[in-house]
Amino acid sequence: MYDVGGGRLRLSDRIDLSRFADDVDIPARWSYQWASLLCVISARDETTAELGPVASSDWTGWRMAVQGYAGAVSAKPGDKIKLFLNAPAGTATLTVQRYAGPESATLTTTVAPQTVPSTNAWTGYGWTSSPTSTFTIPSAFPSAYYRVFDGADVVAGFVVRAAMPGTTSKVLLSVDMLTNQAYNGAGGSSLYDPKRASFVSFNRPGGLPDTRELPIHDWLAGQGRQVECCAAQDLGTVDS
Repeated sequence: MYDVGGGRLRLSDRIDLSRFADDVDIPARWSYQWASLLCVISARDETTAELGPVASSDWTGWRMAVQGYAGAVSAKPGDKIKLFLNAPAGTATLTVQRYAGPESATLTTTVAPQTVPSTNAWTGYGWTSSPTSTFTIPSAFPSAYYRVFDGADVVAGFVVRAAMPGTTSKVLLSVDMLTNQAYNGAGGSSLYDPKRASFVSFNRPGGLPDTRELPIHDWLAGQGRQVECCAAQDLGTVDS
């Protein structure tokens, strides 16, 4: 454990510096990045972590978590999903994992720093996608909700629709990809107070299904009930 600002935290904990935003004159939404830049916790001994400049040698073997979003909310096996990622320049190995299922795949990609627009960022971050950040959905992936992980951190999520709708199950489960995005305050605003915007973009980190939407997947898996999935936006389209 380590002392930071009078509190205690473990190596796996994240540090939220939003409460220091006024003191250091930075937006609260940058708190995690500032925590990453200002704090280095040594895994070799239980020294006190201090806020302040750090030597470049302190970063050896350390990397800030990847942030990002997917270029589509759903796709079929064989389709390509672009990932728009932000991280210090280097290489990242991401895991694409089915929720409540064993299917997974890895994607090794180059990553680079990307900036958040200074105005109206909630209308879309406009990040670019590296050619190596395109994930081709394996043909063996069944229809389900999948998450993209950087270690234990969820970077993005998307639904894999059935290759031929109705052939593996007559039950279609609509995955709500809308509600949390409406509440997503990435970029400074959401569709709700206190800073309500008239519209928001999916091209921002966050806003993914969580503990309100995902338990039904756990229950279905536990019951051994097979379903096909689509994103809520897919309802009423020709091939969903």
